[in-house]
Amino acid sequence: MSSTTIGTIVPENLSEMARHWVDELLSSLLEQGRVAEGGWPGTVSEAQSRVREYARARQLQLSSGEGARLARTLNQDARSKWRLCSRRASPVAFTE
Repeated sequence: MSSTTIGTIVPENLSEMARHWVDELLSSLLEQGRVAEGGWPGTVSEAQSRVREYARARQLQLSSGEGARLARTLNQDARSKWRLCSRRASPVAFTE
């Protein structure tokens, strides 16, 4: 697939990717007996890795600009979802 199709394929899945990322972090905290509190623990660098992994698994080509834009969007979406979870009294998997 060409880089022109990445703009229509990956953004459709960013919300699911963000949910999965938040769920992974929440599960890790649960295993440690901790709760989700404080700021979003993820980084743009981690988001970039997730976007690259997603594209590589689907044999999609990303320009550096596309990858950076998608990573920022993914990180922002995950941060928003994290805020919703971190306000709950008990840690649970994110569901909309």
